[in-house]
Amino acid sequence: MSSRRSRRKQNKEKKGSILITSVVVMFVAIGGFVLYAMVNKQGIDEATNCPTDGISFHKAILIDTSQSYTPVQKNWIKNQLKQIVNGTEKSEKISVYAVGANRQETILPLLSRCNPGDASGVNPFTENKRMKQEDWEKEFIEPLNREFNDLLDSGEGRGSPIMEMVQAISIAAFQNENLSVKKELFVFSDMLQHTAEVSHYKGSINFKKFSESPEYLRIRTDLGGVKVKIFYIRRLGHENLQKGKVHAIFWQEYFNSMNADGFSIKFGEG
Repeated sequence: MSSRRSRRKQNKEKKGSILITSVVVMFVAIGGFVLYAMVNKQGIDEATNCPTDGISFHKAILIDTSQSYTPVQKNWIKNQLKQIVNGTEKSEKISVYAVGANRQETILPLLSRCNPGDASGVNPFTENKRMKQEDWEKEFIEPLNREFNDLLDSGEGRGSPIMEMVQAISIAAFQNENLSVKKELFVFSDMLQHTAEVSHYKGSINFKKFSESPEYLRIRTDLGGVKVKIFYIRRLGHENLQKGKVHAIFWQEYFNSMNADGFSIKFGEG
């Protein structure tokens, strides 16, 4: 009888010891995981939400404000912008630029933000899911949407220095990045260049002729490693300049001459 009690006691003590050991191991593992996460946490630039040790992908968005858009065109453009933003991963950067006479042309972006990551990838031991989702919306989604809405509602200007802004973006956004950084340029425009020096409203649209001019040398830039995607918007009242493939081919040859890593064009609706 006493031997049975002794065995029971030993079994209880053994189970208790195993339980205590398991709990200790679990806490040690959790503590190690938390410590690892804290030690390896990236430094973040508060102004842009970007990692201080560099980014992996930079997307520059250029929106033409020299024309006024119809409601259908605005909705179509917003849908394309939403796809670009939603396709941006954590720590990847989006910079927004504008072209048009209503805004001072500058090599600085109107807005530049990195995706801080939404709540789907939170570390449950070191991050709060609700707060992470709020930060993602307030620091990334909402500022971008406000900027897009302001640009699309900005009205019609008299000039359209598209080439000058492509050059400015190349210098400010892309040539300043490490070679390992992926780069992409998205342009939302009717693509009708219009300045005192170069205007698609005057004469024929011939890239070979243009490439031999002093104006081409002035606006030429290096887009090596940059993929370019044009969202080609119809210009009301000037469809004759955009019909056929001549105008689109001009821009394909233009970006090819700038060493772009790829070129594609998507025709808008409305």
